Amino acid sequence: MKKYYSLVLIFFLASFTNAFAEWSIFLLIGQSNMAGMAATPSSIDLEELQQVRVLGFKDCSNPSRVYNEWDIASPPLHNCTEGVGPGDWFAKTLVQEGYPDTIGLVPVAISGAGIDLFRKGISYSYNYTPFENNRSGAGYDWMLTKLRKALEKGNLKGILFHQGESDCSGWGGNPTTWVSRVEDVISDIKADLNIDYDLPFIAGHLSDTENNFKQMNPYIDQLPSVIPNTLVVSSQGLLRGGDNIHFTTESQRTFGKRYAEAFLNWQKENSSSSTSISSSVTESSSSESISSSSTEMMFVRSMDLESSMWNAYVNESSLQIENISIGSTIQIMDIQGNVLLKTKASSKEYSFLMNRSGSFLLKVGNKIQRFNINK
Repeated sequence: MKKYYSLVLIFFLASFTNAFAEWSIFLLIGQSNMAGMAATPSSIDLEELQQVRVLGFKDCSNPSRVYNEWDIASPPLHNCTEGVGPGDWFAKTLVQEGYPDTIGLVPVAISGAGIDLFRKGISYSYNYTPFENNRSGAGYDWMLTKLRKALEKGNLKGILFHQGESDCSGWGGNPTTWVSRVEDVISDIKADLNIDYDLPFIAGHLSDTENNFKQMNPYIDQLPSVIPNTLVVSSQGLLRGGDNIHFTTESQRTFGKRYAEAFLNWQKENSSSSTSISSSVTESSSSESISSSSTEMMFVRSMDLESSMWNAYVNESSLQIENISIGSTIQIMDIQGNVLLKTKASSKEYSFLMNRSGSFLLKVGNKIQRFNINK
């Protein structure tokens, strides 16, 4: 009989929980479509995930939120009267895909704002309380103050950007200089925060069905040539609502998922230099289910050829893992991705006693598999 290194998994006890100890910070910058104007949230949008936090945009009574204090995220992330923006479903999608960190969202999008509001040292007249109206760089300084507050928790891992409606020529803007002005904003953020690592900048197209807006998309397509690690997200198929300006709620959900897919693909391609690991939560095609009178037994095998060929199976209330590479990180999570146990493998074989039924996730190295406990 094989001997296993055993650990007892006690749910909800802090001594056995390492719930998203590391934070990934994401900046949400732009104007009303980033803020979610007119995209009314429904119950699926209002679902709160402990893993996703938002830094208060301003004091609000509904949802109850305090300026520059962390709260569990739910829309609106920005002004109290706005709705679902791409940041909402960007974060939800990361959770669904097994992203390991606490996701800290820093919303700074301002409805109707031109890019100059976010430029360092530039005067931009806008009636918003935290700004000293018309003072040079007031909007930039406000944004940087919020970012510095957020970076007390973790590292900036990405910038989500959707802006340009106010800078198109049909609305009195100058799109020919817009690209260089966006470049100024991002380069100043990096310089002032001493960011010396690859940072994805994810820019979304404006609506491709509105003539004033779609003229900006060729300029957005130029951003990768001037800002390193720029990812451009298509707005194809996204619908505008009755005001003919703002994306519908369903379109905002799709847009957020596209931002997340772009980030996760970039992270995968840059995994050798990235400080985080992303994994797709899928059931292995080689999984085999075996039923007994009291317990569903699921056999899963890692097909990641870059790691050892570990395998795991459920025996009554015990999760057994074999052939683990010593030093690999083992995590057991609930189905929402909350970490219930995290440890480093010091043995090739482990056994975890599970005292609750349900579906769970096992992550060894950078591979995630799902298993079930039925009592």
